[in-house]
Amino acid sequence: MVARSLAAEGLDVAGDPAIGYTETHQVIVKVGYAQGPEVAERLERNNIVCNYQATPEEEGFTASGALRMGVNEMTRFGFGKEEFAKLAHLIAECVKNGTDVRDEVARFRDEYTEMRYCFTDKEFEDLLNVFAKTTGIHMLNVILSRYQRQCQEKHITFHTDIRSGVLRHLPDAD
Repeated sequence: MVARSLAAEGLDVAGDPAIGYTETHQVIVKVGYAQGPEVAERLERNNIVCNYQATPEEEGFTASGALRMGVNEMTRFGFGKEEFAKLAHLIAECVKNGTDVRDEVARFRDEYTEMRYCFTDKEFEDLLNVFAKTTGIHMLNVILSRYQRQCQEKHITFHTDIRSGVLRHLPDAD
């Protein structure tokens, strides 16, 4: 999504437009021979973090003329097509015109503070309950044990009662 939006804003996005420029969460934007470090620094001053990178046609890292942007974090914070289009516009304003967008970026980012994954808590609980009923307890216990360890690492309390079919997880703050 963001790669197409960046291209629509007139930035030189590397890759095949027929597949959305990339098949991963990473986007490469060409900014001109040896301009990568300066443009990356400008974006960072404007609350947009990315890395500069040499492209295959450049002789080395000191000639970096591209930016590498990873968008998976913003997806987890709820960005969709419209949000990525707005972000692409802010990036383009900063990269192409040198516009100071730091305050607008900060206000925009403040609207997205809740970390999300693939499912809402309710969707995840419902899916776990369906899974428990269709696969049996042994397989479920293996998965629940693994999930419980992951939750503990993220400071999320995970509650289960297999006999009653109740599965739920709560952030430690709840």
